[in-house]
Parts: sequence; C-alpha cells; structure tokens
Amino acid sequence: AQLGSPAEAAAEYGNVLRDRISLYGTDDPSVLSSRGNFAATLASLGRLNEALTELQAVVSKSTDVLGPDHPMTRTSRNNLAAVMAASDAYESRRPDTDRG
Repeated sequence: AQLGSPAEAAAEYGNVLRDRISLYGTDDPSVLSSRGNFAATLASLGRLNEALTELQAVVSKSTDVLGPDHPMTRTSRNNLAAVMAASDAYESRRPDTDRG
C-alpha cells in the first residue's frame, strides 16, 4: 500500500471533520476528536498558527461540553501545550527581522 503525505492527511481530516459536523453538530465528542486530529496534522505540516487556533477552540468546546476534568479535555489541553511549545521554539529560532 502506498503511504500518503501529511498534506493529503490534512485534507482528509478536513473532509472527515466537515462530514461529522454535518451529521452530529459541533458538540459531539467525535467531532472534537476529529478537530484535534486535524490540528495535530496541521502542526506536523508546520502550520502552527492554524493548529493553535484549532486546538484553542477544541479545548474551549471540550471544556464546555465535557467538563474540565474529562480525559478528552485534558488530552486536548496537553496537545495545545505541545503545539504552543513548538511554536515558541520555532519563534526563538527565527532570525530577527526587525533589525535593519
């Protein structure tokens, strides 16, 4: 079997997410899980700002729907922290473009 690329995976996760939202609405745990998977794929592609935005929304919605102590909420918070750390590490390696 031929393996796909991360970009193809991101596109497929996006398709699954749209399908699940249309079937179950935005509050369903399977939708929250799909959003987390989509965000992880975005992060793996280096699209950290998009991943952060998506994970922040997942954490917020998961906290509202499932509660702050639910395992899925905790996993989402952990994933958000990991992408935040990766984003900070990336920013610290960027050349300073403010200097002329």
